[in-house]
Amino acid sequence: MKIRLLTSLVAAAMIAPPAEAEVKTEGLGLSSFGNWTTTLNSQGVNTTHCPELKTVQIIKRWKDLEPSNGQFMFASQMGQQITDANAMGAFVKILIYAGPDAPSWVFSVCGTITTDFNGGAPAYLANYPDYTNPAYQTHFFDMIDQFGAYLNTLSPDLRSKVLFVIAAEGATADGWAYKGSITNPNAVVNLAALTKKPDGEPSDWWNTFRQNTWVRYKAALPAGIPILVNSDSNTTAMDNWLIANMPVVAIKVGMFSHGYHVNDAIDRLAKFRSFEALVYAAGKELITEGELDGEVYRSTTVNGVTTYLGWGRENLPQAVYWSALFALHNPVHSWNVISEVLTDPNYASVYGADLDFFNAYAVRQRPETSERAFIALVDGLNAADTVRFPVATYGTATLGNTQRYNTIKNAFASRGARLEDAAAATSSSLGSRKPENGYNDVGWKIIPSNYSRFITQVDPGTEDVGWWHVDQMKTGCTDAAASPEGRFARGFDTAFGKNAMYFNVDDNLGTTLFTSPNQLCVQVSYFDEVPNSTWKLVFHNGAILDERPVTCTGSLTWKKVEFEIPAVLQNRLHGNTADLALINTDDNNDIFHRIEVVITGTPGNNVPGSWQSADIGAVAAAGSANFASVYPAGHDDPTWTWTVKGSGADIWGGADEFRYVHRSANGDCTVIARVASIQNTHQWAKAGLMIRESTAPGAPNAFVCVTPSNGVNLQVRTVTGGTTAKQTAASFTAPKWLKLTRTGNSFAGYYSDNGFTWTQVGTAQTIAMATDTTIGLAVTSHNDGVLGTSSIESVSVVP
Repeated sequence: MKIRLLTSLVAAAMIAPPAEAEVKTEGLGLSSFGNWTTTLNSQGVNTTHCPELKTVQIIKRWKDLEPSNGQFMFASQMGQQITDANAMGAFVKILIYAGPDAPSWVFSVCGTITTDFNGGAPAYLANYPDYTNPAYQTHFFDMIDQFGAYLNTLSPDLRSKVLFVIAAEGATADGWAYKGSITNPNAVVNLAALTKKPDGEPSDWWNTFRQNTWVRYKAALPAGIPILVNSDSNTTAMDNWLIANMPVVAIKVGMFSHGYHVNDAIDRLAKFRSFEALVYAAGKELITEGELDGEVYRSTTVNGVTTYLGWGRENLPQAVYWSALFALHNPVHSWNVISEVLTDPNYASVYGADLDFFNAYAVRQRPETSERAFIALVDGLNAADTVRFPVATYGTATLGNTQRYNTIKNAFASRGARLEDAAAATSSSLGSRKPENGYNDVGWKIIPSNYSRFITQVDPGTEDVGWWHVDQMKTGCTDAAASPEGRFARGFDTAFGKNAMYFNVDDNLGTTLFTSPNQLCVQVSYFDEVPNSTWKLVFHNGAILDERPVTCTGSLTWKKVEFEIPAVLQNRLHGNTADLALINTDDNNDIFHRIEVVITGTPGNNVPGSWQSADIGAVAAAGSANFASVYPAGHDDPTWTWTVKGSGADIWGGADEFRYVHRSANGDCTVIARVASIQNTHQWAKAGLMIRESTAPGAPNAFVCVTPSNGVNLQVRTVTGGTTAKQTAASFTAPKWLKLTRTGNSFAGYYSDNGFTWTQVGTAQTIAMATDTTIGLAVTSHNDGVLGTSSIESVSVVP
């Protein structure tokens, strides 16, 4: 019997305008590689063992989802996993392998393409269905339709936990139709259509097929679920198509996170930055996904003896840490990490803090909506750089010139530089991340300097020097015992007059979160080598140059010092180019690893002392409101969090009952906040932002709110005691960013998942409201006598 899920909903989606997708920022960060356990035990890939885990990846094969033509098994194959992930507090991303993973009956209908691929992968990757057979696309697209229909049968809560769906069109999730070369050309219906271009890139026909697959996924999936595609083989035209047609542009950027110190990273990152700029210029949102795959810890077992061959075998924690920093630099939003890391019995002490650091920055892609910035100090020995490494001194600059690489390494060997696998160092970008014989500190078009987010070093190398393998150089420890921090560093060299490092914090850091981002927590990681060695942090406090001295103890360990300082980020140092400096104050050569800046001051106009909290209307239970400053250094928390408890029948009709946290406003104004949670005391419980003429129960007001079950709404009462009307957006609930604006007598409400890309709720509404008003936060339980609790974060009011 054929089991079909295709409904009129999907049929309508095929012809209706595309729904706007959303970015669920809560799910960005650390992700599993598909090997996760649903039992919340003390060891395993789950959110109990790994609280930093934000998303789990569900990987399925077409042949298991449709074992016979028209018999779809989505519910039995993935339904429980989605439910279990939700119970774990995790999001999911779903990947359905097609192509070589097509059902056997598809092969029998469409024929088989064989290739000469034997790259160590499963043998089935040498066999593919004939994509050019018209029947293949018919069946493949039908499966996509049924998958979309299945997701539409999920509850709104479960659907909201789907971070994105990965479009796999051919050979695994890569951008190619097949691996290797076709060995049975006579069996292909249209061989010319599939023949790769002379440079090995996919054919134009295949690129069109991929785009058609994206169109099909986009039409079939429920609103709010983006489609992620592999970008490695995309043409410029395909990239432009994504920007023009996808509400959220989601791409895989594998080489940004497979490892670190990867060849060709300069060109790859420059290409991405150009693409990123086009996405943002088009007003679109961007998601990137990468992975730390099994190559980092590849192993073989012979006669019960396991030998590790992967490039991270010398020190896996160190490899994970620097891969995370490299991923943040590039940047990567969602990072799949191998299960060997996530199931480590000592995960919490070995990896937890570093992966929490990754999560803190994975969602912070723009400086204006970030309260933090970091820079990890790296000296990249780029053999392609003929200015730093002149040909006359170091030899001809070609990828394969091993002698040049060795000459560069020798020039820096006294500070720890190594070249232990020249074959890998002089290989392609993919091959360069797989050194089998040790560490490589020289590469081809590797990132030449620091890994960072929103902080740059002014003229790196001018007044400082690079270091490699600091622990081994300074303490004589083994590679396995070395700390993650010591892999790369920068320091002073008094013999050559290099005694300063200057840093510029992005001028836009925190500008939409803080009125004056000048209260900072600055953390500096340094190697505590020489007893009584001294250095200082220098900054401008708004009036004069200020400093904080540090004296070393000689513990031969990495230490972190933390300063709470009133520093202005206005480029007052080093010829008006820098905000912070590390300055040597003696003849010793101190070494540094990382600097992090966290804005800790009061955000925007959210000065708690100037706000009032009161119940509006005749509520049957008194409400309350409390706030907390939650920006301790090193933690990924919002600026201020308000916990508002409100009773009341409703905010509706001619008079309201709710808890109101407010301050005065005059004329045009905007209030922004993130409703992190809303207690489900009623399906129409409400929490959100309000501009209200007065605190009288029947006062005119505009109110944008989140509900547990009835979406995001913009409500208005235009006259005192008049009726209330609403406009409703899609069925979203908390967490959600909200924004309410007043321009003259025009009031508009918006929602967002990240606080910088906004979708309007309906249309702006006109209220002839007085110039002097109140503005703030409103919560009603819609269940009078019962208090409903909402958590509302990062509140800001302008002006």
